[in-house]
Amino acid sequence: MIELGGNIFLDGFNELNGGEMVIIKKLVGNYVKEVTEKKGDFQKLSLNLNTSNLGEKDVFHLQAELHAGDKYNSEARDGNLFFAIDKALKDINTNI
Repeated sequence: MIELGGNIFLDGFNELNGGEMVIIKKLVGNYVKEVTEKKGDFQKLSLNLNTSNLGEKDVFHLQAELHAGDKYNSEARDGNLFFAIDKALKDINTNI
C-alpha cells in the first residue's frame, strides 16, 4: 500500500511504473484539493486497484472511498487506468 500525505491510501498500485505514478499523484492531488475546497472536511481517501486481463487487454477496476464528514463510495472499470480513476473520483465529487 502506498500512502500519500498521511490521508491518501493507494492499494494495488505498487506494480505501476514511476511515470504512471507521477500522473496518478497529480490526478489524485488535484481531486483532493477540489474536495477540500468544496466540502472542507476531508479526512481520508482510499483507492483500491484490481487489474484483470480480458483477452489481450487489461481492465482496471478501481474502488474509491472518501471520508469527508460523510462516507462516499464509487467504483469504475476501464481499459485505461487514468480514465478509471477519473470516473470514480468524478462520481464521488458529484455526490458530495
